Amino acid sequence: MQRHTTCTARGLVLFFAVLGTTLRAADTNAPPATGRIQAANELVDRYHSDISEQVRMSTLRLDAWLGSSEDAEHENKEDNDSVLRVRLSLKLSQAKRIQFSPSVSGHISLPRFQKRVHLFADNLARGVLPGEEEDRIQQNELRAGVRLQLYKHLRSLLSWDAGLKFGPFPQPFTTLTASYKRPLGAWTLELLEQGYWQAGDGFGEVTEMDWDYPLRTNVIFRSITAATWAEKTKGVEFEQTARTTWIIEKGRRSLMGSVSAFAYKSGPFAMSNYRLLTSYTTRLHRPWLFLEVAPQMDFPAEDDFEATPSIRLALNAYFGDVD
Repeated sequence: MQRHTTCTARGLVLFFAVLGTTLRAADTNAPPATGRIQAANELVDRYHSDISEQVRMSTLRLDAWLGSSEDAEHENKEDNDSVLRVRLSLKLSQAKRIQFSPSVSGHISLPRFQKRVHLFADNLARGVLPGEEEDRIQQNELRAGVRLQLYKHLRSLLSWDAGLKFGPFPQPFTTLTASYKRPLGAWTLELLEQGYWQAGDGFGEVTEMDWDYPLRTNVIFRSITAATWAEKTKGVEFEQTARTTWIIEKGRRSLMGSVSAFAYKSGPFAMSNYRLLTSYTTRLHRPWLFLEVAPQMDFPAEDDFEATPSIRLALNAYFGDVD
């Protein structure tokens, strides 16, 4: 308990330090940065450039080692879409008070293998509903492995992941993912089926069906229907979400609102939560840094469906080949 409190406190200090610096740098009405502020900006840019260069060079070295000289003749730098994302998320909730959830995800593409092979590492949750991913980040577990694109044709994609989860001790895991995307008039249908296995937890699967509809050129409506089952829990979880996203300024600002219902079946079918969520995302100071502010209202069954307000603040930093 003491260790968790210490980690949370350190996380809060880090989060607010980064947030304060980036907000000050992003203030366009502030006078030109001088002295320490200018030095801090240059230091942040230098660290970002160094990390991005390391991501690119690591990709090229690994790709050159695995590839052949014939492949190098056709190599295109635009094929390298390796990216590292670091996310610092802070959730203030009436029920759980403060939840600090740092996450990292990255993938390295290998162009000489015709983009079929990717290396990845992250601490993101697997086998959860789309609306529950943020709350189930596995802070003390890192997954790393290889992703192989088995089949890709027109609207269909089949990929296979395999690797190790590093927690108290390494555990193997594997995932098979199939997706299909098809336009149907003004609508676009996307189907996702994912089956996975992990040592200690057994088998599980996630099914998702998304419907997209353009309300305007910069406003997209999406309906998300999803279900997940796991051998460990021996129950089925369901989610139905209606989401509208407004692209205020492409690549800079967006606003999203959603209404969700969650249910669970292990015996009798029962509702587990209702949620109202609004999320505003804006670019801060640099094209690779974004701030997200997301107030939400939950109505969980464990609290007799009483309103539970919360707000999430998140910083997303992207390294590598970021447009």
